[in-house]
Amino acid sequence: MTIQTIAVRRLELGSFVRPGSETADGHPRVEPVLGYLVRHPEGLLLFDTGLGAGDPGTEAHYRPRRRPLPQALAAAGVTPDEVSVVVNCHLHFDHCGGNPLLPGVG
Repeated sequence: MTIQTIAVRRLELGSFVRPGSETADGHPRVEPVLGYLVRHPEGLLLFDTGLGAGDPGTEAHYRPRRRPLPQALAAAGVTPDEVSVVVNCHLHFDHCGGNPLLPGVG
């Protein structure tokens, strides 16, 4: 039996401020924006790609702080060209913003 190694690394892709109007206690809080790089024998899978640009109202409402995807990948020793597959948990601007940097990646 061959054992294959799969490794998962968390990527810090920025943060945004969730206003008190959207929290249970009424206080604003900083929310991290994370992605995950999965090293698999068949290639690299990137789960979520970080913050994209929102419209001016969204930008003012959430005050995002972005870490560029290439920079986050470089910290993990990877370039965007090495990513084989992208998966987004959903298509809000804080989960799929880096997708345009990975054209043609399935």
